[in-house]
Amino acid sequence: MKKIVFLSLAMIAGMMSPGFAAEITVSNPVAVIEDGGKEIAVFMTITNSGSDPDVLYSAKTPFSKDIVIMSGKMDADHSAAAGIEIPAAGAIELKDGGAHIGLEGFANPPKSGDVVEVVLFFEEAGKMPIKATVK
Repeated sequence: MKKIVFLSLAMIAGMMSPGFAAEITVSNPVAVIEDGGKEIAVFMTITNSGSDPDVLYSAKTPFSKDIVIMSGKMDADHSAAAGIEIPAAGAIELKDGGAHIGLEGFANPPKSGDVVEVVLFFEEAGKMPIKATVK
């Protein structure tokens, strides 16, 4: 009897616990030096295997004072995006000439071959640390 009660409570607790419908994975992260070393663009593929969309809304790294999420839909002043939507059961590629993460304001600029640690922040999936090799 105790086993049945315990299993029932465990099942109820599992049903009541909040779950995230967005399931995010990141592949092929790379950081590319641009503008003579003044900027680094971080590219990757972000895949959402979940049933709801998610939004990459921020990022953080100890290597840079300024970090921006760029949608790829830049206007004349190259303003940053409020976030990048990752569609449900889909993927988005952050790439040259499109959406990407921009790093600027380095105390010690990373060099080719260095590894840059970046923490990505998603509305549903939460924070996700990644490592990108500088090229």
